[in-house]
Amino acid sequence: MKHFTVRYSDGMGDLSKFIIPAEQLVLNPGNSPVELGSGDTGGITGTCSYSDPHKVKMRLEEGWQADLNPHISRGNNLEGDEVAPGRFNGLGGMYQDSNPGCVLVKGQPTLHPLLQWMRATCDFIRTDLDEPINIEVKCPSGFGFKNYTNNPTYYGQCQWQMAVTGLKKTQFCVFNGNSGLLEVVHEWDADPEVQYALIETGYNFLTRHIIGDEPIPMTGSRACTEFITERYPASKGDSLIDAGAESSAVIQDLIRAKGDKDDAEERIRLAQNLLKETIGPRAGIEGEFGKILWKTSERKTVDYKSLTKDLKIDAGTIKKYTKTKSYRTFRSFFNGDAA
Repeated sequence: MKHFTVRYSDGMGDLSKFIIPAEQLVLNPGNSPVELGSGDTGGITGTCSYSDPHKVKMRLEEGWQADLNPHISRGNNLEGDEVAPGRFNGLGGMYQDSNPGCVLVKGQPTLHPLLQWMRATCDFIRTDLDEPINIEVKCPSGFGFKNYTNNPTYYGQCQWQMAVTGLKKTQFCVFNGNSGLLEVVHEWDADPEVQYALIETGYNFLTRHIIGDEPIPMTGSRACTEFITERYPASKGDSLIDAGAESSAVIQDLIRAKGDKDDAEERIRLAQNLLKETIGPRAGIEGEFGKILWKTSERKTVDYKSLTKDLKIDAGTIKKYTKTKSYRTFRSFFNGDAA
């Protein structure tokens, strides 16, 4: 295996202003120090659909785990385990099959030598080239390959990995469900400007919202909605609070937005109906835009009423195995609305 020298902060200048004292990185006695990983970059920069600053804050402060990207398949170490010296299975093995003779090293959790709040774990590091490079592998569920051809979340994630490790190049590889191959979708060079911006964003996030007490602004992202639901899972009592001036302004925005949504949904239904009429009995329509399918699908369901009758399951047994799950529903009743 080649030995390699890692160089830090090339082109980024002096990073010492982003140092956070170690004692400030321990929020609660006995807890591990606060660290931002490459997976947090999408959350704190708003480029990730399944995370946001609130989720990152909950993970750091309360040990709450943000949801994993549902579009990524995750098995028992899908990236690959070393099954023989220098030989991997899984996606690592697929990469080696496409690059005969290459030498891979499994990435290990790494902290930036200066900024100890920055952490990254490369999937693999390829060491047989003149300079080692970062190998990031993804396996989308289904046929989501095209969604990875231009994804800012993973560009930032890989730039963070390179900033922490000092590596100067990343090959971003994605499994293509159509071809059955692991393909190099992008080859990214280290970008000092982007890395600096990520470091600055991470530093500001930690000092303002984690170490400091500045609240994180609410957003309309799905991740923020999940955060609110996780933070306040149940209501207490039936009392209602009076809307002040600030909430009243938000409610007026909600009324306008609901009207816009209703209009947009009606336009969508009209367009769909016009296309369905054009498609008729055929399977769909295609053109330069891509394709739209209107195909017959089947779904199997269990007739539980008949099943319980056939198996002679009585009401007491059903009650015994019935569980009640609580959830909160956000509903609005504006004056003049139909109930």
